[in-house]
Amino acid sequence: MRQRSKKFNNFAFIAMALLLSVSAFAQVRDYRVSDRQVQNLVNRIESKTNAFQRKIQNTFNNNQRDGTYREDQISSYVSNFEEATNTLKNNFSNRRSTAADVQQVLNRAVYINNSMRDSRVNRGTQNQWNAIRNDLIR
Repeated sequence: MRQRSKKFNNFAFIAMALLLSVSAFAQVRDYRVSDRQVQNLVNRIESKTNAFQRKIQNTFNNNQRDGTYREDQISSYVSNFEEATNTLKNNFSNRRSTAADVQQVLNRAVYINNSMRDSRVNRGTQNQWNAIRNDLIR
């Protein structure tokens, strides 16, 4: 009888500890950002992307090797990225954005990031991309 009581007490203690930990876990809330914070981030990314697109075009236009396949490829990636950021901004402003919009921006950013890593662009252009990339990481 004593053995049975001891097992019951152990079981009750474990059950109580489990319930308390689940209850405490349920009270912890995820960090969520407001719509205004998201809108500010999207606007910032879109604005920086427009400036980056102008910078990359100027960089390539002033380059002696203007028109190379690598430059055309990066320009295309930047145009596609800029289009995706515009779509995300418009859809978010109209409350129609989806996870696919965000994923499209991130997917297109990967191409630019890989190209920028392998490209010989000036420090100013690289810094502009780094600023966009840092915003995307947030």
